[in-house]
Amino acid sequence: MREEKLINRGWQFALLPCTPIDAKTAKKKELQRKQSGEDVRTELENLQFAEVDLPHDWAVSRPFNKVMEDGMSQGFRDRWGIGWYKKTLNIEEKNKGKRYLLYFGGVYENAVLWVNGMKIGSHKYGYSSFKMDITDAVQSGDNELLMRVDNSVSPADRWYSGCGIYRDVTLRIVPENHLDLWNIQVHSKIEKIAETECAKDSKETESAAKFTAAIQVETGQSSAVQGILRLIQNKENESLENEVFIAEGANGMLTFYIKDAKLWSAENTNLYRLTVSTESDSVSLVIGLREVIFDTKKGLLVNGVSTKLKGVCLHQEAGCLGTAVTKEIWRERLTHLKKLGCNAIRAAHHTYSEEFLDLCDELGILVWEENHARGLSEEQMRNPNFERQCETFIREMIAAHYNHPSIYIWGILNECASDTEYGKSCYKAQFELIESLDKTRPRSFSSCRFKT
Repeated sequence: MREEKLINRGWQFALLPCTPIDAKTAKKKELQRKQSGEDVRTELENLQFAEVDLPHDWAVSRPFNKVMEDGMSQGFRDRWGIGWYKKTLNIEEKNKGKRYLLYFGGVYENAVLWVNGMKIGSHKYGYSSFKMDITDAVQSGDNELLMRVDNSVSPADRWYSGCGIYRDVTLRIVPENHLDLWNIQVHSKIEKIAETECAKDSKETESAAKFTAAIQVETGQSSAVQGILRLIQNKENESLENEVFIAEGANGMLTFYIKDAKLWSAENTNLYRLTVSTESDSVSLVIGLREVIFDTKKGLLVNGVSTKLKGVCLHQEAGCLGTAVTKEIWRERLTHLKKLGCNAIRAAHHTYSEEFLDLCDELGILVWEENHARGLSEEQMRNPNFERQCETFIREMIAAHYNHPSIYIWGILNECASDTEYGKSCYKAQFELIESLDKTRPRSFSSCRFKT
């Protein structure tokens, strides 16, 4: 079976400050390095490392610089540079038939990973989770993890973005043929079967009705799978659960039918724990059953109930903590918002962390999550990398967060050139991509272009 552990402790960090350069210059320098065979790890010479724990945002502790480039958006913190992280990872005994995977919650940005001197891979986008398979590089005993994080290219984002490995890092040791949480999709069909006399005579409420739920689980496997679904009745002690549903499937598909389904909404945060197992592996995830419909006459309906969104547009930094925000801090912030009457958040303007969305599921906050677009003008959107990167970001976002009941809508391309013919074609292509990946949620965007 699998093993999993957080490896946030015991990292070392060093910063190589630099003057920011534009993207064309950066690409030219990268090409020159490749042609000359230069190894960027020569940057490590004479760097002084200091111990840090993750999550870590190096920008928030940098000195103020009133004349720095992008100072207004980046809090005038002198952030520009290349950060190097290293850690000794001990593997007691490397097991044959196992894969060793590192999951990064978020690294801002342009990350490259080496393990024991072997280059494993890179990840450009600063906001989405990603994984790297380090099986071929690890050995029994001590292993050196080395990551380069490049924040030398200007402009940065139009909001404070932070720098570094600012979310959790997890090691997962899994069987060769293993389940992937990002390949599991849960689909549910909700049907109302009854309502109380009180609901018939007064304003209809979700709690006054009874529902059935037909649940289909795609596991990403083609072999036999088993599933156990439990209603979480006590979040502090899940062993007190007493409603259990069991399903088996021969081709990687599971089907559950619940006669009296407990639905999720902002007012009633009912959650189920789904455990999926194969002969060699088992994973667990928390899901919610709910139906979201936009009706032209009734507006937003959550489980058939007209729902008014009372929310905020929220960026992910937390003041003096920067972007290295722990789950405990998010819980405090979201609890205060909930007490103020907030039931919705627009995650501005990119993919958010798993911990944030877990809390929104738990506390009952509806989330608009959107892809990230670095470029507002049509000229910027015509960059040959723009559409390719947007597609990558969309695929990463939906794969990682598809099963969160709190996400009620996907958004794209905040305030881009939606008023031009070329811009409209980009929006259309991305909406079609989202629909191909998720037919259950609506899609939208926010724009300040009045001729959209």
